[in-house]
Amino acid sequence: MDRNIAVLAGTGEISLSYARGLSNALGLEMYSVESKVFPDGESYIRLPEIKEGNVIYIQNLDPPQDKRIWEMLLSLDKLRSTGYHVILVTPYLAYSRQDKEFLKGEAISVALLLQLIRSLGAYEFYTIEVHQMNSLKFFTGRALSLDPYPYMAGVLSDKLPHPSEVLVLSPDIGAIDRARRFADAFGSEFDYIVKRRDRFTGEIYMEPKGIPVRGRSVVIVDDIISTGGTVAKAARMLLEQGAYNVYAVATHGVFAGNAVEKLKSGGIKGIYVGDTLPGRDGVVQVELHPMVAREFSWAKELS
Repeated sequence: MDRNIAVLAGTGEISLSYARGLSNALGLEMYSVESKVFPDGESYIRLPEIKEGNVIYIQNLDPPQDKRIWEMLLSLDKLRSTGYHVILVTPYLAYSRQDKEFLKGEAISVALLLQLIRSLGAYEFYTIEVHQMNSLKFFTGRALSLDPYPYMAGVLSDKLPHPSEVLVLSPDIGAIDRARRFADAFGSEFDYIVKRRDRFTGEIYMEPKGIPVRGRSVVIVDDIISTGGTVAKAARMLLEQGAYNVYAVATHGVFAGNAVEKLKSGGIKGIYVGDTLPGRDGVVQVELHPMVAREFSWAKELS
């Protein structure tokens, strides 16, 4: 790769915010995709005249996801046909939760999306905390899922209790590695929540696998908070078991419906998420573009 590198902001405020952050941190020229919507609802995309031959293209896939994806595909196709070397950065990868055929006949949406991105000329692909690492196999070029938890642990060190007072929990064993990565950086113990069903009443109980929570502050860590139901229920049970306070930390805050209110009513004292999706009242966002910029420090050295 030669020394001519630029940052291109895709559509949406989050894409623009990340592009500005990277441009400022790396000292690179920034350009923006021009977009509009025709009266019939169709999208229009026009690329600026980019002097550099290599482009770090930032396109987040926050809602409306389908529109963002189409705008991204149009932009990638034009970049390819114009001859640019493209590195695509998508902080929030939409459709990432459909990573396999759970029920017969289901489309594997993340597979198609990553294959389309690669086929339209993106040589490298970066996202933040993909739902399943195995999904990246569908992109045949270089693909990375950036780990936000050590960075978020550092940022939140002055907003959460002292590490010695904190127990970091994942909502299930499948997310235990996320809890471990956060806890290792934060300097706390970690565990995961197990669920058991009362065989007589059918009621579901949640509790940490081995470490008691009484008298401790608990931080529940996961990649996505969507409806908030599982985390809210876990918080209530942890507080009943004697937890002092409960906090929620996630990379992506979807917050479908009344998720934030649900979390608050469950006793969550603080909700902390990355800035990969639109912010919500009552939620603290952690800016992750400095972490992304560190991944591209080589570009600063070349500029």
